[in-house]
Amino acid sequence: MDKKIWKVRIKKAYADATNHIVVGEVLETTPIYIKLKCRAYHFKKPMQASSSPGGIFVSDTKVRIFPWHVISYITELPDDFNWEDTVVELTGRGEIILKQSEMNVTLKGGGGWINQ
Repeated sequence: MDKKIWKVRIKKAYADATNHIVVGEVLETTPIYIKLKCRAYHFKKPMQASSSPGGIFVSDTKVRIFPWHVISYITELPDDFNWEDTVVELTGRGEIILKQSEMNVTLKGGGGWINQ
């Protein structure tokens, strides 16, 4: 299997729940779940330009298993995106992005999902 890097939005269990997005390498997919080596990003809505990235909790890298029914959507990222070596940044437009040298991935906000 070729290496796949996914950004996965996890469904919220209730309206005021923290948003969860995970980014990482796909290790396994089955009809019941996906298994990722990933980092999770937790944040509350709405993020505003006056907020700081300090309002975003970034978890350690771990292997996680998610049942398909808790996944809102998946965005496939370029296989050369080094998701383990990124910096979280909040833009003036309120976007949360992962910065990696010459490629940025938007976690939340307007604009394109990938800005190269």
